[in-house]
Amino acid sequence: MTPARGLFRPSTRRASLGLLTVCLLWLSLGSGCQSLASGPTVRLKPDSSSPFVVKVELAQDPKTRQFGLMYRTELAADAGMLFLFPKVEPLSFWMKNTQIPLDILYLRDDGRIVRIYENTTPLSEAPLRCEEPVRVVLELRGGTCAAQGVRAGDRIDLGTLADLPS
Repeated sequence: MTPARGLFRPSTRRASLGLLTVCLLWLSLGSGCQSLASGPTVRLKPDSSSPFVVKVELAQDPKTRQFGLMYRTELAADAGMLFLFPKVEPLSFWMKNTQIPLDILYLRDDGRIVRIYENTTPLSEAPLRCEEPVRVVLELRGGTCAAQGVRAGDRIDLGTLADLPS
């Protein structure tokens, strides 16, 4: 049997790659994850150092929360992902399919940090639990908390982001 005529022509391959690129872009931008270009931010207020601002992508729906920062190969020093869950409950994250180390901060709705996992191990399936019920989680580039002096008990100004529907 021979392949269908024209199946492997260069123009067909280019069109297929173009369509694949458009689909992947649509999925990444249209999946409930707000891109950094539109600019939501949070302001971290460490007790031991100066406040600083982080641009965040919002993970508000189940699909985006499940996917998170998986498969990313880099994350800017001033960037992160803010996860908003529908209800307050104990949460657990893992690093499966996450290629870069992260700092994972579990927050109360008022922005108080209750638990931090610093410089998590990429690709690990070990659970990173927060037993205190929370609804908000912030993922930052690994090492950010240490570099900026962020600790449990510090506050993050979420502005109106914590009020967004999940």
